[in-house]
Amino acid sequence: MFQVLLGVTMMPSKRERDLEKAWKYVGRFMHSFAQVEAGVDNIFGLMFNLNAISYLLLQPRLDLHKKLDLVEFGFKDQGVDHGKILHRVRELSTIRNAIAHSSFEPVLSGHYVEDGKRVYSEGGVEFSYIDKKANLDVSKPKAKKPKTEEREARENSLGDSVISYSEFDEYDRQARKIMQSLAEIGDNCDPINDGINFVQDVAKIVAAFDNIFPFVKRAPKK
Repeated sequence: MFQVLLGVTMMPSKRERDLEKAWKYVGRFMHSFAQVEAGVDNIFGLMFNLNAISYLLLQPRLDLHKKLDLVEFGFKDQGVDHGKILHRVRELSTIRNAIAHSSFEPVLSGHYVEDGKRVYSEGGVEFSYIDKKANLDVSKPKAKKPKTEEREARENSLGDSVISYSEFDEYDRQARKIMQSLAEIGDNCDPINDGINFVQDVAKIVAAFDNIFPFVKRAPKK
């Protein structure tokens, strides 16, 4: 982006260019993941036969992992196995959480010497994320694309708190494949309309949610 000041066109600084590249990759990932989550929401609404009002009231009160739990349980009740694709959604969700809940800075590419060898470190984005176990790393799922020795060395040189730009590219490809798979699952999703055992099991899952407090019977005060 060029800036015009008093009729003079100013080129963006290297710092500004690096920031814009990081924003681009982070923004693309968040957009792709939002589409993945929309695919899960569609399956959730179809499976539990929710009308528009029920969907709008219920959907915002369940986080993604709770919806995945319910959808996975529903498929199990129907004798259908989509565990692999749902697991891939959970993997991308761990990255989404780290990105959404931490500040970040671009990491520059460049060469450095390690064990007497000149190694190239590719650029990426570093996140200041601390998980519930006080770990400072981003829990990155393994890339589906086989890594060459050179590529693995480049990515390892960045550390666990950095997502390289090539990893972002790979996650975007994964997200697109997941979107397509979820759309196909949604097209063939049958609603669950009855079954008292199923209803009871779903009630147990909902009761386990963090925002649901079980009723505890207390003796009346004397």
